[in-house]
Amino acid sequence: MNLRRKEHIFNQKIEPEYTRVYHFIYSRLDGDRQLAEDITQDTMEMAWNKLEQLKKGDSCRAWLMKIAMNEIRKYFRAQMTQKRGAFQEESYDLHQFEEIDNPEQ
Repeated sequence: MNLRRKEHIFNQKIEPEYTRVYHFIYSRLDGDRQLAEDITQDTMEMAWNKLEQLKKGDSCRAWLMKIAMNEIRKYFRAQMTQKRGAFQEESYDLHQFEEIDNPEQ
């Protein structure tokens, strides 16, 4: 697909769905507007990058919502990985609990 054709399809089919995609994402993020805007931008960028995968006759809206849902999942996976990493980096002195395990000592 050449650039001119890609721009035409994006402007005619994808861009008009921006607000709907934003509201879809926003409704799943407990009202975090900035995060919804960021993920909406990520969704639109992914749509641009993957536009060649949209087949003639496919529902553009359904395709975009699937991308949006994947971007939301990606965000939450990254958050979970970040939290696990922070937990693992903390050092714990397990010897402080020995007295609890052996109260007779």
